[in-house]
Amino acid sequence: MKTPKRKNPPTSDPPLRDYVGLSLVPGLGAHRIKVLLDRFDSAEGIFHASEKELLKTEGIGPATAREILGFGGWAEVDPILERTRRLGAGLIHQRHPDYPPLLHELHDPPLLLWVLGDPAALRLPGLAVIGTRRASQYGLEQAERLAGDIASAGMSVISGLAYGVDAASHRAALACGGVTVAVLGSGIDLIYPRPHRSLAAEIANSGGAVISEFPLGTPPEAGNFPVRNRVVSGMAYGTLVVESGEGGGSMITASAALDQCREVFAVPHPAGAGMGGNRLIQQGQAKLVTEVEEIFEELLLPVEPGEVQERVPQRSWRDHELDELGVRICRLLEAAPRHLDELGGRNAATLACGARDLPAASWNQESCDPWRARLESVERAQFLRDGPMWNTRRKGPPLPFPTSWRTHSALRGKSFFKFP
Repeated sequence: MKTPKRKNPPTSDPPLRDYVGLSLVPGLGAHRIKVLLDRFDSAEGIFHASEKELLKTEGIGPATAREILGFGGWAEVDPILERTRRLGAGLIHQRHPDYPPLLHELHDPPLLLWVLGDPAALRLPGLAVIGTRRASQYGLEQAERLAGDIASAGMSVISGLAYGVDAASHRAALACGGVTVAVLGSGIDLIYPRPHRSLAAEIANSGGAVISEFPLGTPPEAGNFPVRNRVVSGMAYGTLVVESGEGGGSMITASAALDQCREVFAVPHPAGAGMGGNRLIQQGQAKLVTEVEEIFEELLLPVEPGEVQERVPQRSWRDHELDELGVRICRLLEAAPRHLDELGGRNAATLACGARDLPAASWNQESCDPWRARLESVERAQFLRDGPMWNTRRKGPPLPFPTSWRTHSALRGKSFFKFP
């Protein structure tokens, strides 16, 4: 068969254009593209190969060779690149220096990754932290604690931007100044779930990255998420299952990690809850862990929680513009730890009166309401993460507590905030 003339006009970025074109060739899956790239080294080399050379490649038959040699979809490539540029995203391919190094070991690595944020975050050694969308308070606590320790050790926290454990892990990494990567099951222009668009923006603007292998405009269909999950585990040195039922996405990700010969870790749960992780431990498929040091020891990683403490900015409530009531709350917390009931309940008025040298007997509901309202406004402004209300459970650098003050007394057995 005569080799058709290549219909690829000149462009300012020919390598990327070749890879986008390769992704559009009908009948080529991720594994066969990997095999072709291993043989020809680049997309350009694949398109310039002869039919005889292509047929010598494992898995490439005459029909596929003709699709490659006769590919005429170059007119579709430039609109893809233009839409990516207008979105403010990047697009990297398997031979790009920022492509996640561990993904090269997969049987079927993505050819392309759309990236919002810093592509360099994809080269940082990372651990996947995953779990159910319907996490319990215990599960959220463990996700926040362990993800915070992973990020504080200088590793990236990799997860899927979903509700529950995923979101808690991303936020914990951000709260301690670390790096986190969110992997989507949709096009990068259709952030899912929609309420997490602000979280995605925070990740992208804080040295992390939001990535997807799915083309722009791809909706978050159910079948995309198992495909996405292999990337979550494939980017990571190990996968930590924080809380999971015996089925669902977390167990699919754990299974993918095992198939990829990566380590799986699981947090133990009481009987009747988080049974997916317990089952993995019981069957010897995951190592039981309660502290990140156990993960680092198993993976032989030379990192310790707290190594990056010096690069985490130390903030003070005095750096914020506060009114008189906000200043009084912070001064009280600076003086001594306070129970949340003292800050948000009847005793708030007693403290308020004390701060103003007034008799406690002057308490009434109206004097209490402003304190409770202020705690709510402070929470919405995320000042709980940046100001004096720090939790003291963690070892190493203190992690600003990212959950609601209303439920804090039910978490970690600690019912007070104090300065570090």
